[in-house]
Amino acid sequence: MNKLGIANLKLFVAFILGLQQEIREASKDGFTFMDSLGLVDNVSQLPVLISNAANIHQEIVDLDEEERAELNFHIQEQFDIPNDQIEAAIEESIDFGFQTWRYISRMARILKK
Repeated sequence: MNKLGIANLKLFVAFILGLQQEIREASKDGFTFMDSLGLVDNVSQLPVLISNAANIHQEIVDLDEEERAELNFHIQEQFDIPNDQIEAAIEESIDFGFQTWRYISRMARILKK
């Protein structure tokens, strides 16, 4: 039975998709100072995401069909992703986010002095 909700998961997936969108847009005509402002807005969400990393993982484990549909709708509305691509976009975003988190955690242990 689901108890956790998906508020943190929505933020997490939107953060990853927003970051890739900003980078993709900035890459089209060369990265400028104005492009960096868009990245700052997105990156400013990092403290909340980092402090809720365990909750995000639990929300994924606890995800039911109704929440999956809600997440799909939320992300599709925010990023205008075609219906047939929304699941893949969310899965890739979650995978990228956790792979990046694992890398940062491992590097922190390796480089710890």
